[in-house]
Amino acid sequence: MMKYLILLTTCISFVAHADYSESEFKSDLSSAYTNKTSQDIWLYGGSTTLALVLFRDQLVEPIQDDIAEKKPLGRASLIGDYAGQLVPNVIYMSYQLWFLNTPESQRRGKYMLKASAFAGMTTFFLKRLINEKRPHGGDRNSMPSGHTTTAFAFASVIGIEHPEWKWYGYGLATFIGLSRMNDNEHYLHNVTMGATIGMAYGYGLQNSKSFMSNTMVLPLNDGGMVAYNYKF
Repeated sequence: MMKYLILLTTCISFVAHADYSESEFKSDLSSAYTNKTSQDIWLYGGSTTLALVLFRDQLVEPIQDDIAEKKPLGRASLIGDYAGQLVPNVIYMSYQLWFLNTPESQRRGKYMLKASAFAGMTTFFLKRLINEKRPHGGDRNSMPSGHTTTAFAFASVIGIEHPEWKWYGYGLATFIGLSRMNDNEHYLHNVTMGATIGMAYGYGLQNSKSFMSNTMVLPLNDGGMVAYNYKF
């Protein structure tokens, strides 16, 4: 049910309140490319993705065929499917913004929202631009993996804000990425590209000072996310 509710928002474009200026939006959008750590992530993640694309016939497709046949994660991949639909991101944001509701938790909740939103929005448009078929051939939303993008956005924020939980966050994100291959939804290079985008925005937005206000709807993964925002 949740998946279909998300899909209903696909046709709704990005809407932001006027208090969130064009310059602030551009700064946040470009943060994944101007931050030094994010640049390193793009260098290594992008290089790995490119290498996998170049060796697709020799490496990527045989690996995918083997995983799709053996399904090493079994039914546990369902956990990855649902978790990759923004579930941990939303739980964290809700906990920080409304349950704890302190100045520090407000900052953390808004940070998670921005990292998830901008990474997800980037992947949403890249899917339509690249137009690569999924391994099962069902549609052309394979590149990059949206589930993996938002999972690694989540993991990078957790790693920065809560270092003691860093490896749990990245472990969950890696599991989500592998589950998409297990379900024959994505190739390995789709997953590495999604991880790169998510981490690049997670690190790029950590020092952002501006934020959106009022309500917005953002395209994420293959659907969208509705959120209530503030300005700080």
